[in-house]
Amino acid sequence: MPPPTSVSAEGIDKNSRLADTTPNIKFFSPDKYDFPVIAFNCTNAVGTILWRVVEFAKRWLLSQYNSAFYGGPEILRMEKQEVEKVKHWEEGTLLLLEHACWIEGQEGKVPVRIMALVMPKDPRVRFWYSAIASFKGLLLRLDEEGFIHPKRTFEPKIDKHHRRLYVWMRDAFMEAMEVPHHPDYLNAITVRSLPPDPSNNLANAPTQLTDYSPPIAHPSTSLRAIESCEPLYTSTKDPPLDLSTDRYIHALAPPEREIASQVQLTCSAYLLVKRNFFQAWWVDVYRSDKKVKDGENVRTNYAHEQWLEKMYEWSRSRCKRLVAGWRVLGLLEQGRLVPWVLSGGMLVDDVRAMEVVEEDGDGEGVMGEEEGAGKTVGRPRRA
Repeated sequence: MPPPTSVSAEGIDKNSRLADTTPNIKFFSPDKYDFPVIAFNCTNAVGTILWRVVEFAKRWLLSQYNSAFYGGPEILRMEKQEVEKVKHWEEGTLLLLEHACWIEGQEGKVPVRIMALVMPKDPRVRFWYSAIASFKGLLLRLDEEGFIHPKRTFEPKIDKHHRRLYVWMRDAFMEAMEVPHHPDYLNAITVRSLPPDPSNNLANAPTQLTDYSPPIAHPSTSLRAIESCEPLYTSTKDPPLDLSTDRYIHALAPPEREIASQVQLTCSAYLLVKRNFFQAWWVDVYRSDKKVKDGENVRTNYAHEQWLEKMYEWSRSRCKRLVAGWRVLGLLEQGRLVPWVLSGGMLVDDVRAMEVVEEDGDGEGVMGEEEGAGKTVGRPRRA
């Protein structure tokens, strides 16, 4: 069986750092780009021309790159062009951008050529680029077949649209080159403009989550505390998940990386679980007037474990280990969550400012128990 001739972002693990490995393409500044942007008219008179242009371009790219001389098929990335969504009987514009960007190679700069197919009223821009072969042969062939016809040349420093077109193609191309983020990460980091509404399920959709978790109580000693947390490392035969190549490892503090690894969660999955968990706890605390006023815990550790078990259908052991890790970091102290409820959600710095911190002999920050950091009575009225 022959080796694959291309790769697609669909086949890339979006949790892996490999997803961030894209060619380091550098563009000239608009002031220094002195070459024209050329536009070709791309007709679709019989309803199949555009499809043939796209497929012809793909075959040409494969013929240029599918060679041992160029290092094998791994150097070619090819995505779906969604040609079936191009409307029949409409004319498109094929834009050519040359001498605008390059890749740094061992023997100097390797020029990159870019083509873009733009259709009216279609938000999709279909790009092709080459860092090895010129598009000249392809364009001549397309012209011979009657697929394209010269339309307009945008000259630098003469045509008022040259700079704007160049900047647009540069930015759109670089955005298209990026491998999309993992859905868990996108759902976890999406910030809502308003606090969750317990009476509105739509307002609590995963795509509207924000972080209602208190900050780690003692950051300077938190990793040591986690590594000393025996319940996190017991009751499991599963090895820790290797997060060394995780794309989002820098989104977690070191102690939370250790927790995620021990409960076999990728960083994006951990973030999403954490957002869902603390949002639900936020709502429970918001609804529990009497318990909050009396200083009672709205949820016990066992209730936290049950919520995770029911929500994600995990084993009880896995739920207990995650709750144990969060408890060690001070994230499950209700007294630290209540100020968020009273204020409708705050930034981390605001929460830290409200917490009364004392300095012990070692200089570690400790919650002042006499002052009852975060203790409150009552809550804001509901509209």
